[in-house]
Amino acid sequence: MTRRSLAALFTLPAAFVCQARAQSPAAVDFFSGYVDLARYGDSRFLCGTRGFTDFSSMLPALKGLGMVPYVADHDRKDPVLSPMYADLKGFLPTLCMTSTRDRCLSGTVDFHRALLRAGVDARLMVFDAMPHAFWYSFDLPESREALEAQASFLDHHLS
Repeated sequence: MTRRSLAALFTLPAAFVCQARAQSPAAVDFFSGYVDLARYGDSRFLCGTRGFTDFSSMLPALKGLGMVPYVADHDRKDPVLSPMYADLKGFLPTLCMTSTRDRCLSGTVDFHRALLRAGVDARLMVFDAMPHAFWYSFDLPESREALEAQASFLDHHLS
């Protein structure tokens, strides 16, 4: 990893970014993720990979907020598991990107708000009516806009 950039597509490895400060990357792109294993917002229950879904059928599978094999009985508010509970002051400038039909909408928005509370230069882009990680569908005009915004954000912080 270089000092100049850290572009991350991650959900749980956000803890890595907290530790990455020592390597001094210039900025972070946080696309559609969760950094709080203690609490999920409603988007996880309302949206599937293809958009809105009947959340009632998902409840048994999400008992205990999921990730049980990963977390076991460890404290879900431990900043190593849930960077939302870390000291975010001095965190890197961050572009948070998600969409209204993304199951990670709540997590991304909540992380953005936590960054703002910590005084971080954080920006949020939410694309209407797009599914989770839509920017990988290169034929969509919104994908081009998202990719250009990601590149522009990093260019701004690398120059």
